[in-house]
This record gives sequence, C-alpha cells and structure tokens, in this order.
Amino acid sequence: MSQQNLDIVRNAYAAFGRGDIPAVVATFDQNIEWVSPPGSYRVGGVHKGADAIIKNFFMVLGEIWENLDVTPREYVDAGDRVFVLGTARGKGKATGKPVAASYVHIFEFKNGKVTRFEEYEDTATIREALQPVTSTIA
Repeated sequence: MSQQNLDIVRNAYAAFGRGDIPAVVATFDQNIEWVSPPGSYRVGGVHKGADAIIKNFFMVLGEIWENLDVTPREYVDAGDRVFVLGTARGKGKATGKPVAASYVHIFEFKNGKVTRFEEYEDTATIREALQPVTSTIA
C-alpha cells in the first residue's frame, strides 16, 4: 500500500498544480478530516468532508492568492501516512506581497483513500503576505 499512497499523493499535487481540484478531491475518503493551522488566515481550522474542504479551503485559496504554487521537495513514506516537505509560493491579492513559506503536509490513508490531511506551515510569513499593514498612528 505504501507505494500506492505515495503515487496518490504525487498525483494529487500534480492535479492541484494544474488546477484540477476534482482530481484532488477524488483521492478523499467521504469522511475526510482536513486540518489547517487555526487562526492563521481564512482557511484555518478543521474541515470535514469534501464539500466543506472545497468551500472553506480550495475556493478561499483562489480568493486570497495570486499564482499560488505548492511545490513538494521531499516525500516520506510512513506506511499509512505520507509526509510531504515543501514550499508554497504566491502573492497575496490584498497586499501584492510575494511569499515563500515552508510546509509539512501529512496525509493519512485507509483503503487507498485520504482520510485525514494536516498541514504545518510558516503562518507568520503567510499572514504578512496576506494582510495589509494598518497604521496605529492617528
């Protein structure tokens, strides 16, 4: 199963890179749990099920990023888990600021489907690119 899981993850990143979200979603178990750092920006929190992930994660990415590129640099096979280390690059739509932030993505599998996804990322760098600076000077 391990090689199959690696192939599924590699193909999901390739699909995301081409903007083929239905192909990404096809890898999900119907009860998938998707965990992004809470409070980091609009996609943070726990999303359950494909519909919630599409609405609260993938659709929001398009609203807040320009030219988002999520590039894996290493895949770590851990049996029913695949760890991916990489870099996300893009430009915040509200600020025009570019960002390059490291991440770790963890995919958990059961019966050839992703049952859980969790990500760890440089939220401070991402927040800086997404949120316009506001002055406290009156």
